[in-house]
Amino acid sequence: MGKNKWLEQNKKIKHSPDLNFINSKIEINKHINSFKKGKKNLTYLDVGGSIGKMKEYASGCKYNILQLSENKYNKHPDVIYGDICDCPQIPDESYDIIFSYSVFEHIKEPWKAAKEMVRINKTGGINVHLTLFSWRYHPVPVDCFRFTHTGMKILFEQNNNMKEILVGYDITSRRTNFIGGKLPHGLDKAPVDNMGGWRENWRILYIGQKI
Repeated sequence: MGKNKWLEQNKKIKHSPDLNFINSKIEINKHINSFKKGKKNLTYLDVGGSIGKMKEYASGCKYNILQLSENKYNKHPDVIYGDICDCPQIPDESYDIIFSYSVFEHIKEPWKAAKEMVRINKTGGINVHLTLFSWRYHPVPVDCFRFTHTGMKILFEQNNNMKEILVGYDITSRRTNFIGGKLPHGLDKAPVDNMGGWRENWRILYIGQKI
């Protein structure tokens, strides 16, 4: 059964009202394009964007990447080097869209990162973050946290001027068989049993608007 067909079928099953199952790519495209509609000169910050693989979502915007440090893979001309947990070099209300893709699980102090992301987001702007609820251990260079919808809402909305637009779980890759790791000699490989390697892959998407 195709992934999207399975997703539609799954919506007919009764779940906790807190469990919203989505296709993250569709939702990111929809909400970013809706936000951009009719606006000009928008600014977009791709946090941890490395070599700009997700730049497609920033079409029509003034695009920057925030990267922790320079490396041989990152020679993008629009890179800002800094720590999203503390980046005083970026003024308040600098960006209309703050975006990250598979970054929050690698941040050592995500509560500080969320506070900074809200600070540098323009009033009326949006924060769009796809991270992990369930995934194998993968240090790049560290792997620190997994998140629920409740956790993401607390990070961004508690003591911050942010309101939820969407929060949901993407399980379209749920049964992908992940075995290989990131560490030398396979020291972080998932154990293999009769079902294979790691097979419970849930992403979580949070979209909020600064008020």
